Amino acid sequence: MVDGPGWGGEIRVFEADGSFVRAVGRWGEGRGGFRDIGDAFAGPGEEIWVEDRSTRRYEVFDTAGSWVSSHPFVFGESGGGPRVWTRQGLMAVRQEFGDAADSVRFYELAGGELMPTRRMAASVWPQSSKQTFAVVVSLSGLQLGHRAPIPYAPENRAILGSELDLWMAFQIGRDRYHIRRTSLETGDDLLSVTHRYEPAAISESVRKAKADSLADRHAVWSVSERSGPAVRVRPEIDWKTFPLHYPAFQSIHLSAGGEVWVRRLLAGGVVGFDVFAPDGRYLGQPAVPRNFARMYVQVITRSSIYAVEAGSRHVVRFDVSGAGEDRAGEGFLSGCGRPAAPASPRYYSRE
Repeated sequence: MVDGPGWGGEIRVFEADGSFVRAVGRWGEGRGGFRDIGDAFAGPGEEIWVEDRSTRRYEVFDTAGSWVSSHPFVFGESGGGPRVWTRQGLMAVRQEFGDAADSVRFYELAGGELMPTRRMAASVWPQSSKQTFAVVVSLSGLQLGHRAPIPYAPENRAILGSELDLWMAFQIGRDRYHIRRTSLETGDDLLSVTHRYEPAAISESVRKAKADSLADRHAVWSVSERSGPAVRVRPEIDWKTFPLHYPAFQSIHLSAGGEVWVRRLLAGGVVGFDVFAPDGRYLGQPAVPRNFARMYVQVITRSSIYAVEAGSRHVVRFDVSGAGEDRAGEGFLSGCGRPAAPASPRYYSRE
């Protein structure tokens, strides 16, 4: 496992059991140096690619920590966003802004340089479904306002796969969601699955608390000669306009084995997952520790989930047990049974 952001001028490599292996890189510029580490991710040939946001370059290392090469961060100015190395040896990058927003561009290594090859049209990426509401603050007869996302409103999700494909999820009505896998080469649909779920109600207390939190976040300070000291003015936010049920999903993730994990909020706001096989078969809903609400999933392997704990400097590994004793040792979800619970959290300190 590789952890980069937060270390300053180096990245650190850990064994699966959490033990420290080595530090890679150094503070500074030039060969193997970093000034502002961004993402660290696996590249072709088991290389480690590390983004330096300051120099706008990738520094590349082998698994032993030796420097291999350096490449300009060529797509930074053109709206580069989430990316993945495909099994075809191409880097796929979602363009997040600019004239080519929401298209997917591909790069290949040629002569030691990352060269753009082609771009898929914006129509491949799902249109934004974000719903907003007006936040208005009244100050001395004036109304200051802007728009903010509606809490718990459904929103389309999409992630890039490693097979020149795009995985998308859409909510349909109140109790169904749709998963679609699309080829980035041809635009053809490779998989289409509709799943029915039990909607989970959002309690009145949760909606009130969310409205109160938003009012604090969007409050402004008012200062005038008449009123004396500065006064904090909060907008009026009506919690009754918030959805009555949690959305169908929060995010989608692909495991190393090709399974699709759909993260959801269940009754009581507890985090849960719907898990699907690569061919779309529904595999079940594993039991999840209650503290998982604070976890941001980074990587899912056949046997573990690696997540960053919110508000901390920890990467946490949750071991995923097999589907039954008869399948012990075969690896995560090797059969068609119901997956068991992620358990035994192990903490990797980022201090």
